[in-house]
Amino acid sequence: MNSSPGNQLLYLSRADVQAIGPTMAEIIQALEVMFREKGEGRVEMPAKIGVHPMPDAFIHAMPAYIAAIP
Repeated sequence: MNSSPGNQLLYLSRADVQAIGPTMAEIIQALEVMFREKGEGRVEMPAKIGVHPMPDAFIHAMPAYIAAIP
C-alpha cells in the first residue's frame, strides 16, 4: 500500500460520534422495526459476502434491505 505525506487519519472521539447521533432512543426504535420486519419476512438479506486478501485480513459486506426503514 502506498503512503504519502498527504494521507491523514481522522480520529473521532466518543463525543464527536455522539454529537452526530443517532440517539440511543432512535437506535432502539430502529432495532424494534428491524426485528419486527425480519420476523414478518419483509427483509431482503442475502448471504454475507467477503474477500480475504491475506490470512489475517478480510473485508465482509452484509447488505440488507428493509422497506419500512427509509
